[in-house]
Amino acid sequence: MKVWLAVAGFVSVLALSGCVDPAVRDTMKAIDAIGEVTLESMDSIDAANEQYDALDAEQKEQVENYGTLESANDDLSKLLYSEISEALEKFDSEKTGYFASRYDLAELNAVAEDARKALESSDEGAYADIHEAIKDELSEFEKFVKDERRKSYSVDMGEDPAFPFAVPSFTLPTEWSLKPAVMQTSSHPNWVLCEKEAVDLPPYVNFFINGSSRDYTYEVASVPTKAISVQNEDGEIVEALVNTEVRFTAAFEQWANNDPNKELNERPGYFFVDRDFNCCLALQNYDGEDYYVIYR
Repeated sequence: MKVWLAVAGFVSVLALSGCVDPAVRDTMKAIDAIGEVTLESMDSIDAANEQYDALDAEQKEQVENYGTLESANDDLSKLLYSEISEALEKFDSEKTGYFASRYDLAELNAVAEDARKALESSDEGAYADIHEAIKDELSEFEKFVKDERRKSYSVDMGEDPAFPFAVPSFTLPTEWSLKPAVMQTSSHPNWVLCEKEAVDLPPYVNFFINGSSRDYTYEVASVPTKAISVQNEDGEIVEALVNTEVRFTAAFEQWANNDPNKELNERPGYFFVDRDFNCCLALQNYDGEDYYVIYR
């Protein structure tokens, strides 16, 4: 009787731990190790797939948690589909923008085209490689954009991704008194004054050139990102990226329209925030030079 009990116990132990094929047991452990499916799960899912695929037909039937692996593969495909779709949306929103016009988009365009084809054909086997490729290409593009923004004399205000260098409305003054950051010739305004003189009149802008000026009204509008050359406080010509355009119009009265500088004063100018967070007005050079003069 004692011998029979000992044998029965030994058989039970084998049933619990020793009868399962080691390759099957290791495969089930790999599947259990996947856990919650995220992008970081890709390696563990790949490892579990490789172990399962290496089994023969009889061994595969013994993998009791194979359903977990199927679900993990399905969840990962859905996650990669979503990530690739978001990357394509991001690319589509930026490929016609200012920074894209300065960047060689050939590789990014090619990867994006491959991504669209993979999604349209539900080629799930290609999702992982496509995701990696478009992620890398977008990362390079974003690094380029970051470097371009850092080089600009103007500051990205972070208010609106479509107009990154726009001056926020709460920062933009309705009245101002501005002087050139660097002294200019007598052809230039040495003082740009904007003030409101009556509740029933708009604020008037005056460009004082040689001590005289006429009244101008102005309108501010957001425009696509544009690069302009400006003269900084050290007299150097640097690049500023701008989104806030201001247009000046001589007041209706006939005497205002007789201003000899009317044509020059009515050229578009730009507001931007410089690296020291000063709100600046950039006016085109009045001597015909190809840069803007900063007033602040």
